[in-house]
Amino acid sequence: MSLADFWPTEKNVLECIKPEAENPRDEVFLAIHQPMQLEKRHFDNGSKSSVSEQDLFESFLTEDLPTGTLLIPIIGASGIGKSHIVRWLDVQLRQRKDANTRHVIRIPKNCSLKSVLRRILEGLKGKQYDQIKKQLLSAREKLTGIQSEELVISHLLI
Repeated sequence: MSLADFWPTEKNVLECIKPEAENPRDEVFLAIHQPMQLEKRHFDNGSKSSVSEQDLFESFLTEDLPTGTLLIPIIGASGIGKSHIVRWLDVQLRQRKDANTRHVIRIPKNCSLKSVLRRILEGLKGKQYDQIKKQLLSAREKLTGIQSEELVISHLLI
């Protein structure tokens, strides 16, 4: 036998190293995090401005919203760090003193609509949520595009 007999294959490395590199504990994640500079595009007039990740984080803490809802799409090319900044935001929100007053949902890649709705409903209490949870248990996984859109819209409205 030689050392080559014990050397891991590429498959072995990816099974072990990749998940650990992508999902380190929060302390490790924050230790290796490098601050990012972001570009903010204004929906109303299309103008652009440079913002820090801290500016983005503070946007999530805004309470004086006309509709009470804040949507911030994070877009960019593959590998640019979208998932990383979402994870950073999640860690920052969970470390706040008021973390238990927030309902933060992180949706993993390739998550089905049913799984997304299940994650949204986790931890929400009340008869209206119990009824939706019950309906979700019997919901089919495969819906048409229109059915999916209508279901998401109705659940968001509720």
